[in-house]
Amino acid sequence: MRNKILLFGIFLMTMLNSCQKDPISPDSLDLGLDYFPLKSGTSLVYEVDSILYDGFNQTVDTIKSLFTLEYLSEFLDSAGENAFRIERFNPNLPQVNQNNRIAYYVKKDHQLFSDFIDNKKTVKLSFPVRNGRFWDANSFNTENFKRCTYQLVGEKFKGKFFEFDHTATVSIYDIQTFISEIKQVEVYAKNVGLVYSEDTFIERNSGRTNGYKIIIHLKEVL
Repeated sequence: MRNKILLFGIFLMTMLNSCQKDPISPDSLDLGLDYFPLKSGTSLVYEVDSILYDGFNQTVDTIKSLFTLEYLSEFLDSAGENAFRIERFNPNLPQVNQNNRIAYYVKKDHQLFSDFIDNKKTVKLSFPVRNGRFWDANSFNTENFKRCTYQLVGEKFKGKFFEFDHTATVSIYDIQTFISEIKQVEVYAKNVGLVYSEDTFIERNSGRTNGYKIIIHLKEVL
């Protein structure tokens, strides 16, 4: 009888062990890390439409410009952590002009993607990328709370120059009333990075419209 109980116990333990799954590591999950890939030698060219509303003069002016993000190389920062150097410049201006190049760096791990500009850390993406997930972009600096929320994850997005099959939208502000319009949104595409952004601040008062709208489209991948 004792042998039967012992054999049954061994059989039961074997069955339980066979049903247990291996621990899931972050690398085995689709966290959405490829919504902002980092690859040395890549350059992204963006077209910018700056629309300026002047209620006093009753004018609307549109200014077009370009800027390039050049992905340079990975390095160890002062904390001994992996970081990536990026430079931004206007491709239509002389490259020897030091004022034309703005250097900053970014960090990405399995939890956050952040940029560091003038020693200020801003959280651009939070992982995993899921609809409805939100975070505070200013959680690591002294600025006010800035809620970012994922929307339309995995959806197609048609830009001015490209169409992307898998994107994630980060909604920061989206307020529209009879007298004001405040909107800030960014769209990231898998294996590309930022492909579109809009920053709008418009006020309407007594038939006059003041404010601006800045729209950025990815134009080239070099």
